Amino acid sequence: DAREGAVDPEYLREAIANLWVSYAEFHKTNKAWKSAMETYEQAVSDQIAGHVGRIWIEYARFSEERGKLITAQNVYLRALVGDANSPPTVLDENEANLLWDDFLTMMQKKNSSLTLEALQRAVQKEHVNKRAQPDTAASHEIGEPSEKRVKMEIEEPVVQSKTHVVTEDAVEAEKEGVLSMTTELAPEVSAEWMARDGDAPPQAPEPPLFSPTRPKLTDPSGRDLLGDEMAVAITQKLLSETGNVLLEACSALWFLSAVKEKEQHHAIEGLDKTLKAEVEKLENSHAARLSVSGAARAAVEMMNASELTGLHESCSQRRRDLLSNYAWEFRKILHLQQTILTKLGVPGFKGPSVDAAALDYQSKICSLLHTAFFLRKNLGEETHKKTLRSQLERLKRDMDSNGRSRSPAPGRRSPMPPGGKRNRSPMHTPPRSPAGPHGMVPTQFPPAMQQLYPPPPPPPPPPQQQQVPQYNGIPPQGYPPMMVPSQMAHQVPLIPGQYPPQQPPPPYYQ
Repeated sequence: DAREGAVDPEYLREAIANLWVSYAEFHKTNKAWKSAMETYEQAVSDQIAGHVGRIWIEYARFSEERGKLITAQNVYLRALVGDANSPPTVLDENEANLLWDDFLTMMQKKNSSLTLEALQRAVQKEHVNKRAQPDTAASHEIGEPSEKRVKMEIEEPVVQSKTHVVTEDAVEAEKEGVLSMTTELAPEVSAEWMARDGDAPPQAPEPPLFSPTRPKLTDPSGRDLLGDEMAVAITQKLLSETGNVLLEACSALWFLSAVKEKEQHHAIEGLDKTLKAEVEKLENSHAARLSVSGAARAAVEMMNASELTGLHESCSQRRRDLLSNYAWEFRKILHLQQTILTKLGVPGFKGPSVDAAALDYQSKICSLLHTAFFLRKNLGEETHKKTLRSQLERLKRDMDSNGRSRSPAPGRRSPMPPGGKRNRSPMHTPPRSPAGPHGMVPTQFPPAMQQLYPPPPPPPPPPQQQQVPQYNGIPPQGYPPMMVPSQMAHQVPLIPGQYPPQQPPPPYYQ
């Protein structure tokens, strides 16, 4: 319709711009900052609504609110003077003036004496020189030192070097990614948890990576839990340059689990108090109703019982819903912990996993890390590192002397042998018999036990069939053709004492 002239193009452009801004506001309401930033970037790149100045103003203000001043400055520059690859985007004079006013307001927060003419002159000079060669003269006119301005403008290192440069935007992006993990799970991870739950209600991950209390280790090196090789790898990781960062992160992850545990405890306690008050209120109402029921007491009691049963079912469902919600909250925390520990390069962590065996193994690793950051806090860094070095030397010495790594302690699953199968000796299973314990036939017992468990009596002989009197070839009335009285005594479940005098009960009926 717009191409045919039925709709005003300006009206259509404004409507699409409103849609983009509303979509970004929706993400901001849900605190999905990264999604909001991506929405604004898509909006300014739109061929129809990308020339509307309102989108650029909202984009720059959002960046400024999030503390990304460099990004906000670049948004104003892209809209007003363009960049090295594109011309100015906002061509309407009134909208451009609004952008200049917003740009000046933001820059005056650093330099209150800056005027609009000085800003436009500095931007124009910097923009023209930027296409030819870098120049910092314009920065002096805005009122900032040249060295500081150059440092602020470089967001990514241009020259490749061995030093990793961490920029403000990179930190913000990483923070937004971490916060998104606490609000929602990846679809594939949610699907794995649902498949593991089946028809059962969701449960919190067991065991958790970090227990509320400090674990008690029989060996501080962790070799009884993880074996020599993994214990050596973790000890070396703690002694590396990033060991302090790893322990600080582990302490924060443990604190995160503890806070969620406390939150769940208070929520369940509050719900139980509320449900108890509701039940007491309903019971008092039932008592008052019964006091005036009169002749309809029986009907009132039935109605009260039905209402009370319904309330109990409702209370149980509300409690199950609360536990299910917190189960998913703990799963989100587990996903966050696994992701962070994987990025920190902790041995044994290779991304999020819901496998029970993997969770059990990672929990053992975190038990060692939990003990490590507890000792680091109480002993001090130097003393703890000295202890770790002595443990590392002992582990390596034992590995060299034994020629192989020691497996975990008894009671824990040992690593698979090289062939991939464990040797199992054939085990004889004696036939099971109800006459004796342990599935053994009494004749196989030792002599002392044979006196306690004598062999069972032989089974009774089958009953003898009696000749049914025939009357001209017709059996007596009331009996089926194939049923005789002697057989009925064994097939009809009579009560003991009701057997006919001439037919005693078989031995196994007693």
